[in-house]
This record gives sequence, structure tokens and C-alpha cells, in this order.
Amino acid sequence: MPNEFCHWEKASLVFLGYTFACALLLPGLTRRARILSGCGCLAGLAIVVWSASRPITDNAGRFLFLPALVLLLGYWTTGLLFRAPMPGVESLLRRFDSMVRRSSPVWGSIWWILRPR
Repeated sequence: MPNEFCHWEKASLVFLGYTFACALLLPGLTRRARILSGCGCLAGLAIVVWSASRPITDNAGRFLFLPALVLLLGYWTTGLLFRAPMPGVESLLRRFDSMVRRSSPVWGSIWWILRPR
């Protein structure tokens, strides 16, 4: 039945709606970043609604290509919201990494991937 949202579509609606609100309300953004991020969110929302109208049997389109497209739009739109580094947040994350004995998030991720099972 059309217009039944699956899990990735529901999550995308929430994420893109939140990102759209940030694009409108976040202080300090340039006009260009605000417009591009808003347009990217609206395009993502349109893709999600269109995906929900596709037949459930269209697995390649609905469950492979369209989620990847919305994910890329999500990365792009949130990247446009970047204003400046946040030393406070970065130091908090660094302290957490040292607390769990990881000198670098990259090495911690590699260790987790290569750990013996």
C-alpha cells in the first residue's frame, strides 16, 4: 500500500525536519548556507515522500538507491551548517577517548574492527 513509511523513511523525516529547523534558526549562518541547506532538506523530504509512494516490491529503488541518496543529502545539508570548530565539545570527546584508553578515535575504531572475535 502506498504512503506507508518504513523505518529509514521515518528516521529521515525526523532528521531532515530537524536539520531544516536548524538551517532556519541557527544564528551565524551565511544566507547562502541557510538557503542551500534548506533546499537540500526540502529535496530530501520530497525524495522520502516519493519513496513511500513506491511499491514495496521495488527493493532496489526503495531500499538501496533512495536511502543512499537521502543519506548523502543529509551529510551535505549538515555540512553546510558548520560555522566554526567547537573546542569545548572536542576536548570533552578527547577526555572521553582517554577515559576509555583510546589515544585517537581512529585507532579506537580500527582496534574495534580488528579485535579477535
